[in-house]
Amino acid sequence: MTTKTEPRPPRGELVPTWYAARMQELASILGVSPLEVPPVFQSIRPRPLAIGISEALRERFPAADAKALGRWLARWCTSWQYLENVADGGKRVDLDGNDLDEVTPSQRDHASHQLSERRKAAPARKAAVSTATDAQPNAIGRAASG
Repeated sequence: MTTKTEPRPPRGELVPTWYAARMQELASILGVSPLEVPPVFQSIRPRPLAIGISEALRERFPAADAKALGRWLARWCTSWQYLENVADGGKRVDLDGNDLDEVTPSQRDHASHQLSERRKAAPARKAAVSTATDAQPNAIGRAASG
C-alpha cells in the first residue's frame, strides 16, 4: 500500500499538514482557538524559542495541562525543522515573537549533533518500518479469502 505524501518543504520549514495538526493540538491544550495561539508558533518556520518558554506559556495559560504542554513542546523542539533552525543560529524569541538573545555556539553544536545522529539512524528506522509494514497481512485479502 502506498500513501500520498506532501513534497518536502524547504529546509527549516514544517510540512503544512503536520504544522496544522500541531496548531490544533496546541490550541486544544491551551484552551484557545488556533488563531489565539501565541505568535511565536504561528509560522511554518519554527524559530529558536526563549529558554524557559514553558514557564511563560504556563503563566499566560494557567488552565493548560502542564504535562500535555510539556509533551507538545518536546515534540515541537525536537522536530527536524526546529533543530535545523537552531543549528543555523540566530536569535531566540519570546511568546510574542520578539527577538531575545542569540543561540549560543554550544546550542548550535548540540542541535547539529542531534540532526547528525538522526541522519545516521534514518536508514535503519526506514528499514524497520518497511519490514513491519511488509509483515502485516493484508486484511482485505484475508476477509475475501475467509
